[in-house]
Formats: sequence, C-alpha cells, structure tokens
Amino acid sequence: MNRNKTWIGIALVGALLWLSDAATARAELSECGGVFLSEGANCEYRKTEQCMTECTTTAVETACVAKLYTSCENQCTTSASTSCESTCSQGCTTNCQTQVATPEPPNCMGLCVSDCQQSCEDGGRGRRGGCCSHTCNDRCEDKCKDVVAEPTNAEQCTTTCMNACSGSCTAKVNVECQLNCQTSTYTQCETELVETCETKCMDEGGAIFCDGQFVNAASARSCADQLKATFDFNINVEATVTAVGDTAGDAVDATKEKSDDLCTVRAPGAGHGAKGTLALLGLCASVLTVQRLRKRRSSSEKR
Repeated sequence: MNRNKTWIGIALVGALLWLSDAATARAELSECGGVFLSEGANCEYRKTEQCMTECTTTAVETACVAKLYTSCENQCTTSASTSCESTCSQGCTTNCQTQVATPEPPNCMGLCVSDCQQSCEDGGRGRRGGCCSHTCNDRCEDKCKDVVAEPTNAEQCTTTCMNACSGSCTAKVNVECQLNCQTSTYTQCETELVETCETKCMDEGGAIFCDGQFVNAASARSCADQLKATFDFNINVEATVTAVGDTAGDAVDATKEKSDDLCTVRAPGAGHGAKGTLALLGLCASVLTVQRLRKRRSSSEKR
C-alpha cells in the first residue's frame, strides 16, 4: 500500500512539473538567427574581450542546429503514429482539464514542447539534444500556431491536446532523420560559425549569447529589440562599429606587456595552481586571438 502511494506521489509531482513547464512562453526569433528561446533564458550582450573567449564550437551548437534544421526539413516529413498521438492525448487532456481553471492554465505550445522534450537526451543540450529540442519547438509551433493560446474549458482541452500531441509525436519521429541529415555538414557549420562569432565580436564590439550559446544574429541590436518585445529582456547593446577597432586595440596594447610575461611557460610550482593555470591559458588564448584577427583585418584592408 505504501509503495503504491509512493508511485502515485511521484506521478503527481511529475505531472505538476510538466504542467508548470507547459506554461512557459516560447518563441522562434527570426532576428536572432531563427533560434527558439523561452522566457526563462538568460541572454546578455558580451563585449569584445569576453566575447572572443566564448567563440568556441560548444558555444555555436544552438546556432548550427537552427541553421541546418531548415535545409534538412524537406527530407524529414514522416507523419506521427496513431498510437503515439492516442497515448499522448489521453494523458494531456486529463492533465489539461485538471489545470484549466487555474490562474495559469497550460497552452498548446507548452504542452507540446514539454511532452516532446522528455525524449531529448542531455536535457536538450549538446548537438543531439539541441537538434531534438529545436525539432520539438519547430513542429510544436507549426501545430499550435492556430490553436487558442490557453483553453478556458474542458472541451477546449481536447482540441488543444490533439494539436499538441500531433506536434510532439511528429517531432519525435523525425528527430533521427534530422540528426542524420545534419551530421554530414555539422562540423563545417561549427567552423564557419566560430569564425562568424569572432568576426562579429571584433567588427561589432561584441555579440549576444543566450544560456551560454552564441546567437547568430545579423544585427545584435535587432535581436536585442526582438528579445525585449517578446520576453521583455532588456539587453544593452552599446557597441558602435567605428569605436570597436580602437577598443580592441586598446585592450591588446594594455595587456600585451603583461601577457608577454604571463604567457611564458613556467616550471612546475612557479606560482600558478591548476585553476590559475587554466585561467591564464584562457587569457593568453584570448589575447593572441585578438592579435591575430587584428593582423588579418589589417592585411585585408591593405589589399
């Protein structure tokens, strides 16, 4: 008997967590490289010096997934299975009807994404998890865009859940197709976007990062405006192109003398612990990268 109560309690907690996440607003941001974000995302504008250290392959995963997803979409068109939709709809409708009269009733997009992302590995992070998460968001938005945002009665829950589950099940059955399609060009995409990230950091004085991921926006200011309009994120984009060269140059010149000494390889035990060494390597890499980019930019201007 106690064991049954335990399982019932776990099920109720799971349902509450699922529904609480279902109320979270999500949106595809066209001005931010087509990435999907939720209102709980942490976005900030990182200026040149910090931005340069963040331009790594792990920081462009989300941007690559968004970029490659569209090119693979026409190949991945498998329909959702009836069994998946039926199983999903039963649980979704029951939970929706339970919460429909609450101050924050669930909505189609939230219900769809919450169900779909339970199948994503690594919590939607990394290349595989990111591909799964983006597929869930895109398919759910397609099925939910014409559905009433928040059901107000039990009957509306049925329609809402039918669309939510259709989107979720369609996404689940197409994730592997997307992964296989993207694999052949993913490494090339990462390389190109790392260079894009570095270029934006230098030429525009910085770039926007959300949850640690580079946002491949054509214009940081336009992306910041859309984030503010959609989620009320207030991101201050201060950089101006004319001032960037001087700012980056000042940063390099001010640290060059110090970095020449710090970047010298020291004998073991000569003053840096493990954490200090890692931080030092990061600083050296950042300075050297900025110097290389300045030389590259100077050479291209002369040509």
